[in-house]
Amino acid sequence: MKFKLTKRKTISFLLLFSLVFFISCGFSFAGTVDDKVSNNNLQSKDDNLKAAGSPKTVKNTYVSQKSVIYASYRVKRYIDTKKKLPSSVKISGKTYNSAEFLYLASKTINAQNKKKLSSKIAIKRGTIKKPSTSSGNLVKGRLTKKTYVTMAKKVAVYGNKYKKMPKSIKFKSKKLSFNNTVYTISCVLHFTKLKKRLPNYVKIASFKPVVTYKVHPKNKYSIWVRGGDMYSIDFNKLKANGIGHIFLNDFAFTSHGKTKTSAWIKEATKRGLKVHIWVQSFNEDDKWINPVNKKTKSYNTIYFSKFYKKIKSYVKVKYVAGIHLDYLRYPGTAYKYNYSNGVSGVNAINKFTKGVFKVVKSENPKLILSAAVMPETNSNIKYYGQDTKTLCKYLDVIVPMIYSGNYGEGRKWITSTSKWFAQNSGSAEVWGGIQTYKGDNDLSKRSILTLSKDSKAVLSGGSEGVAFFRWGLMNFFDLSTLKG
Repeated sequence: MKFKLTKRKTISFLLLFSLVFFISCGFSFAGTVDDKVSNNNLQSKDDNLKAAGSPKTVKNTYVSQKSVIYASYRVKRYIDTKKKLPSSVKISGKTYNSAEFLYLASKTINAQNKKKLSSKIAIKRGTIKKPSTSSGNLVKGRLTKKTYVTMAKKVAVYGNKYKKMPKSIKFKSKKLSFNNTVYTISCVLHFTKLKKRLPNYVKIASFKPVVTYKVHPKNKYSIWVRGGDMYSIDFNKLKANGIGHIFLNDFAFTSHGKTKTSAWIKEATKRGLKVHIWVQSFNEDDKWINPVNKKTKSYNTIYFSKFYKKIKSYVKVKYVAGIHLDYLRYPGTAYKYNYSNGVSGVNAINKFTKGVFKVVKSENPKLILSAAVMPETNSNIKYYGQDTKTLCKYLDVIVPMIYSGNYGEGRKWITSTSKWFAQNSGSAEVWGGIQTYKGDNDLSKRSILTLSKDSKAVLSGGSEGVAFFRWGLMNFFDLSTLKG
């Protein structure tokens, strides 16, 4: 977590709802579009899905079918990766909510079925609302082209009449939830993008809704705690001052043993504190580990596998709330490992993070995956291999280390850096990290007034929370004073 400044150097899931629709057709969640097209045979380089509100207007906007089809391709890829709907979808540069997207996609299917391939789809942006409730059945089978086309027609008619999407699509005695309907329609048009036609049928896979952990909306304040400091923590002090999350360094397991550390985590949880295991990714004992094998010009998969095994052991510890990745980077040399075969420093960091995401979420989708990142915004890619716009696909929380003491910067820098990450972190939350002491060359604690102003600077930039580095070097104050 601590880093020294050189010349260049220095993770809600939302509850996957199944909102319900009352229209006649026939089954539930579409796992793949058939005609031998699988969910995982493509990779989206830029899904352009952002968490944003939908503009309000009563004028018609006309959208090309091609752009809706491409957006459907991206939505499917997003859901395949994140196991949830995007909060909004961009189509031809304009932002739409998931209900509007479903409306546009359904009308596109209707037009495609009628062979009106060049006609544009009209919508009054901001007028199609999402349903207020959610439910659905777990079924499997397949939808014929006739069935899903009928479904698309009724969705569009319902939207025109009620200015919202219905609660569920009803198939005989079964119901297809809103989320599953969005995914099913996306699968249809995903196929259309690939094959330039509508599929003959859509496969339905048995679907169990993924309940994802949503960071507590009232407490997004955290503090880093070194493993050796574990027993010095005053739970009452943290709670009284508004801290809700602890990043506990995994050295605690080495220093105190698994049994004692697990008991401590349990006690912290009972006191209302969430404990995340803080793990150093590519630095051990002050020695850097290259994510790329220089000799073979390939990814360091041997180390990746070893690290994943360690993470798996941590997520199995009862009461652990998340995994916090530190040193998820190069020491400023990522650009030196870009090869003609596509292997690169930034791709290595992305691949590694995606692997950690799979390990964590497969074990427990409620766990929060977060990471500390450098604060150098656009320069992070070149020097540290940290591509924020890609990492945010796998992280629930991004924690930029906005350490003004180390960088010799003021609050304008804190706010502008916070703003950059808030605007470039997709659906991931941003908890701006600040130093609680003057700098690595002066460990004197910063005053309460300074910490308060720095925290407000972070929040004013758009960060949803603040992370304090670290326990033992902080003057505590009531974080509720940051509100307003």
